[in-house]
Amino acid sequence: MTQVRFPKPHATLNLNLTTPLSTACTYFDVWGQEDPLWCLNTHDPLNPFFEARTLGNPWRTWYWFLCNEPLASWATGAPDGQPSLVSRKIDSPYWQRQCEMHFPPQNGQKYGSSNGKTPESLNKETGGWLRNSTRVIWTSG
Repeated sequence: MTQVRFPKPHATLNLNLTTPLSTACTYFDVWGQEDPLWCLNTHDPLNPFFEARTLGNPWRTWYWFLCNEPLASWATGAPDGQPSLVSRKIDSPYWQRQCEMHFPPQNGQKYGSSNGKTPESLNKETGGWLRNSTRVIWTSG
């Protein structure tokens, strides 16, 4: 058990690091890959995680939502000088690059953030957090 200590007033976080890294991709084992770390390769356009354009890819609809309607809700590393549970190498460009892998242009059609949509343009379109309306619900499913 490894302990991560944060500056006060944060508590100590106990991490169980005894599980081998080789099990990192077992959640995605629906594609039966031989390399136990295949799902961590975010640069290979032939990776089944990006290439599977079927309902068998459990992440595809969520990625479409994040790539087409740029909510910028990526899990990223904290700024330098701040404690971070996520690697600082995981930043917005890391996630945006995956959008290109999941949804390459087809017949000239592209997803929203590749066409210039930004969190700011989405907020302008929807009113963002300051929208003044009643009986409105936004859903993603």
